[in-house]
Amino acid sequence: MSVRCILATEGFQAIFHLKPLDKELESFDAAIDLILDPDLGAIAMRSIPTFLSLHDCRRLLVYMEEHIWGLRHDATKESPVYVPLEMGFQIRALAGEVNADDEGEFGLRFMLNVGQKEGFSPVYVGAESVIDVEDARRFATSLDTVLAELAPSS
Repeated sequence: MSVRCILATEGFQAIFHLKPLDKELESFDAAIDLILDPDLGAIAMRSIPTFLSLHDCRRLLVYMEEHIWGLRHDATKESPVYVPLEMGFQIRALAGEVNADDEGEFGLRFMLNVGQKEGFSPVYVGAESVIDVEDARRFATSLDTVLAELAPSS
């Protein structure tokens, strides 16, 4: 069984394809598609095959929520780069505006590990755009739902 979680911004989508890797459901086989909005060009890329642990997924949920909360108090807040252990992608949540009702938006930089030549460092390709708080939470909710369904005992 494979599931998708979509991180949708104004200018691109990052589509996470997750498949449980082991019987203990502690990690997922993952591939991530980065697709630009069609009005910006027909560019789509896929990450190298990577693993995502439950711990990394939960850290991502916390990362997004803490950034949104921080923007309620400081519109210039930029969070440190989020990188999972296997380094299949990177996310950096940037400055934005979020009001007390959690309405607003912020910048999001997404970098995708597309591979490396032998003996060289990994190559990352990415995009940066604005994301609504509602869309960031929609992604977090879908990821949380996947974690609950695929790993209910954790």
